[in-house]
Formats: sequence, C-alpha cells, structure tokens
Amino acid sequence: MAEITFAQVNERGQLILLLSDDRVINVGNVVGPVGATGVQGIPGPKGEPGKDGSEIFLTAGPPDPAQGKPGDIAIDTRAWKLYQKSGMGWGMGNDMMPGANNLDAATRRFNSGGGSGGGRFFGMGAPSAGISGGGGGTGTLQPILQNDQPLLANAWTPVAFDPDGDAMIVDLWAASPNGTVFIEVAASKGLAADTGYSVVYEIQIGTNPPQLTFRASVSGANQLQLEVNSNVALTTLRGRQMLI
Repeated sequence: MAEITFAQVNERGQLILLLSDDRVINVGNVVGPVGATGVQGIPGPKGEPGKDGSEIFLTAGPPDPAQGKPGDIAIDTRAWKLYQKSGMGWGMGNDMMPGANNLDAATRRFNSGGGSGGGRFFGMGAPSAGISGGGGGTGTLQPILQNDQPLLANAWTPVAFDPDGDAMIVDLWAASPNGTVFIEVAASKGLAADTGYSVVYEIQIGTNPPQLTFRASVSGANQLQLEVNSNVALTTLRGRQMLI
C-alpha cells in the first residue's frame, strides 16, 4: 500500500499529495474563502507616562534652588556661568567666560596685552560694526560663510576664515529636525603653520541634537580656516565669527 511522502497546499488552496509509488494526487481545495473581519479586541493597558525633557533657564544670577528639576540647565547671564541641576541641587556652576588673566574685569572683554579687546559674546542677528579687537585680526564681527543655510550630513564645510590674523572665535547655532545645538569654537594657528581648535562650550537641546566636529587648517595663502562636519543634515546653520 502506497504511503504519503510529501504534502503541500499550493497557491490556489489545493492540497497536493505525493505517494511512495510516485503518484501525485490533487485532493482539491482545502482553504476556504477569507472570512469576515473579526471584532476589534479590547484595548491594552495605558502605558506609563514618559519622562519630562530638560529645560534651559536664563537667570540674572545663580538659579533659585526651587527652580527646575534634575537634568535642567541654567545660564546666569550676569556672571556667565552654566549650571546643570542634579539631585543635590544646582552646584557651583561652570564659567563660560575666559579666565581672569585674559579678561578685563571692567569691560568683560579680551585683554590683548595693552590694546582694547574684542567683545566676547555676540548675537546671531545682523553683524556688528564697531567692536574693536587686539592682535593682528580685525576684531569685527562677520557672518559665517554658510550663514542661515542648510548643511549636508557628513561633509566637511568651511564656515570661517581669517586672512590676516592668527586666531578666531566662531559661534554657531545648528538646527536639525530632532534638535539644535549652540556651540562656540576658538581656533588658532602657530608660527609654523600648525593649527588647533577648542570647543569653548556647547548647549544641546532636543531628543537627538546634531553632533558637530571641527578641523582647523592653514591654506596655501597662510589663511586660517575652520571647517565643520555634522552627523545629520542641518535645516539651518547660523553664526558669527570674530577675527582676533
């Protein structure tokens, strides 16, 4: 007596049998028509509320102990200190300004060793036209090269250059669909055309703010330039540079 060695339902819903004596038998349709849509099930339990996002407070002095929650950030716009609250409170805060040896206490400007220093902080609006500076640079404020423009992801892009001086300070505000970052970078060149840069401070806002990296270099014309690279595409890159 022959035995079933293989069985399969084909794309038309028919059961096909293969017997041990090599006979193939089509049993016929074994899959019926699609039934009516069933009744919707009972909704599942409500999920737990998500955690509140961090907030940034601007204060005229140290933040109030009762203000904010752990993870929040406060910027003291009088002393230019940056605070981040923990379970123990706001703490002492971190200086956002240069050290005392490089800062004129009366004007809160860079001390260039005898000349009047250029202003430390500047806005993102129209370029300022009257801020003096020491050193070999102009000391004036200028828009960055890609000001108020989008930026491609993972592409090195020049944002600032100094044709005459040896140092620059660049403030950037970068926006992406999932967050923003405000960052200040200082770049300088040495006597042997070596270069370096440092991120002075950085404020990130959003669920996934852009991650910016930088590189400083000297062109063939001995011009200091700063380039930026973002890990995500930016909808807007805005900023100002001060040449020193």
